[in-house]
Amino acid sequence: MEKVIYSCNGGLGVILHNENEADFINHESIFVGDRLFLPGDMTDFMGMFIKPIRYAGLLIESESESRKIMCFHTGDDSDLFGKKSYYYCFYKISDSRIFNKYTENSGRDYNWINGQWK
Repeated sequence: MEKVIYSCNGGLGVILHNENEADFINHESIFVGDRLFLPGDMTDFMGMFIKPIRYAGLLIESESESRKIMCFHTGDDSDLFGKKSYYYCFYKISDSRIFNKYTENSGRDYNWINGQWK
């Protein structure tokens, strides 16, 4: 597993290199905004993404922390060296607040207010 910061302000992500998703991501439901997300759900995360992607679950290393890291599977790629699976991640701060990490020292807060991210 490799934690990355995607370029062009893409935010925090995880890349699995020929690894099993279940070894790093716990398929756990989570409540954010005004809805419950179940592992395997296709979602645009209430308008955060331009098209639906799969909610995978919570990063296992974050389960003991007070802020959980939600992972969304964006796709796979394969070449001669094997398969890579890409995930986009957000920190869950509260039921109505998430955080996207852009560098090691900066990020952006999103608050769910009146049915939209602000």
